[in-house]
Amino acid sequence: MTTWPAISRETAMAAGTTLAGTIVVLGMFVVPNYARASDLQRQRTKLEQSTEQYLAKRADLERLQAEVTTLRRDVEQEWRLVPNSPTESRLGDAVSRSVDGKSVLENSVKLGDPMDFAPAGSKPGDFQRRSVRVDMVGDFAAVFDVINSIDDSRAWNRISSIDLRRTDGSSIAAQIDLEEYFLAPPPAQAPQGGTP
Repeated sequence: MTTWPAISRETAMAAGTTLAGTIVVLGMFVVPNYARASDLQRQRTKLEQSTEQYLAKRADLERLQAEVTTLRRDVEQEWRLVPNSPTESRLGDAVSRSVDGKSVLENSVKLGDPMDFAPAGSKPGDFQRRSVRVDMVGDFAAVFDVINSIDDSRAWNRISSIDLRRTDGSSIAAQIDLEEYFLAPPPAQAPQGGTP
């Protein structure tokens, strides 16, 4: 049988004091610092996640800003206005030229009747179109000015054909066929109220 040496009271007190001191040191310094280190680690993880989210959102914002810039440039260059009615359309005025006997020898504009038009993605009755025909005799600059006026009008239109022929001298006979589009008028509503 193994016998353990007897521990003196002083040794037991010293060991107990050392153990108590160790527990106090652990309780006062090590455990709180460990808990603080764990808390700081959690905060660091949250901060890293927030930073990643911020960088991703910033990249999205920069991408969206670039898209907005591109769209604004496209709108400035390519947008087309859809007039509310044929009376609001200024296309007839834009293609009419006064006959001055020099640069413009003849000019006539024929406006067709409005017809229903349903482009892809629209409902029948939303839009109308009408044909426009410009017959003109003049110099090249005057004819080219009319074609530019059609494009510069910013109205929704489409040139379907241009026929240019040289006449005698330096004049050009031009026939320009195009279509212009506008919003259809609202349907006529039946009068409200009934007969008694």
